[in-house]
Amino acid sequence: MLKLVVNNTTNQENTGEKLTCRNSCEYYDEITESCSIKSNVNVDSTYEVLGCTHFLSKIVPDENYERPKPKALNNMDDDSMLKEVLEQKAILDASKYPMKPDFPSRRSDATWFVAPCGTYGCWIISGSANKFSIVKDVDEVEKGWHANVYRSPIPLHDHKSSLGLASRIAWVVDEEGYGQYALIFNGDITKTRYPRPRNWKRSY
Repeated sequence: MLKLVVNNTTNQENTGEKLTCRNSCEYYDEITESCSIKSNVNVDSTYEVLGCTHFLSKIVPDENYERPKPKALNNMDDDSMLKEVLEQKAILDASKYPMKPDFPSRRSDATWFVAPCGTYGCWIISGSANKFSIVKDVDEVEKGWHANVYRSPIPLHDHKSSLGLASRIAWVVDEEGYGQYALIFNGDITKTRYPRPRNWKRSY
């Protein structure tokens, strides 16, 4: 029997929702409707989410939680997977975000940044050798190929990520000084939201 409690009030089984990436994982990106850290993921597959080693639950399992085990995944160790979910939950329960990250970047070139307003933070990873002044207003910066891609050594808008993802978000600045938010996992930049179009050129 699958019994999951959300905020100690909502049972996922009672709402008719399946345990899937779309319904249950912090790494699901609602904008792209895809997994934030892996490509070609069937976000509606119960079997696929059970076999995912990066699964980070949005759901708090209670003490009677029993995770289903499909035949195709008989060799999986459910106890260790549940243990990992609970460990992640314990970290987030003690979160000091945005003042401090909940997870390390595992990169030597990443620096933790807290916005002046104190409401969000992220890692800064810069590949630009150019020095340019910091502009305080996002409307005043030079925009790139998307409104949320612009020339600034720091982000000027909130990424608005969930707590589970917030300490894995980085402001990545390319060689030309254009920055955008990306996800880092185990030291790797796994995804940028707005890849640079091949035919895009800077207008001077």
